[in-house]
Amino acid sequence: MSQEYQPVGPSSSPQPVMAEDFGQVPPTKKSRFLLWGCGGCAVVAILGAAIGGWIVLSLGLAVFAGEVEADLRDNPVIIEHLGRIEEFEVDLGKSIVTAGEEDYVFRARGTKGSGLITATCVTNDSDVEEVVAGTVQLESGETLMLFPEPSTQQ
Repeated sequence: MSQEYQPVGPSSSPQPVMAEDFGQVPPTKKSRFLLWGCGGCAVVAILGAAIGGWIVLSLGLAVFAGEVEADLRDNPVIIEHLGRIEEFEVDLGKSIVTAGEEDYVFRARGTKGSGLITATCVTNDSDVEEVVAGTVQLESGETLMLFPEPSTQQ
């Protein structure tokens, strides 16, 4: 009869310490799946809200720019220096740093050239944006008034 001999003491290999030994339950596959599932849903919800907000902002700015473009389409200064407007969009970064609350900056490109239009916009009785003052800065650096004062010659 032979029995296997396993020495006890410093020469034996230490037994691994288990989480159960301290009253903790190791995570199961189900709890890990639940944790990753909830975290994934949170990430998707945050991304969805951010992307949805950006889409709403972009659509709102596009409608706003369209109304301002329609108001400026027949402006003699724009027709003379930029030509017929082909592209017109809000420059949100420059609009944020402008001095007035109702002043917005637009990038415009026409058949004759392009430039930056700074326009003071107000909402009229029909809930449509109307430009009441502004300037056009041409590519050359020249700045022109959108609504020049009529000359008073006698």
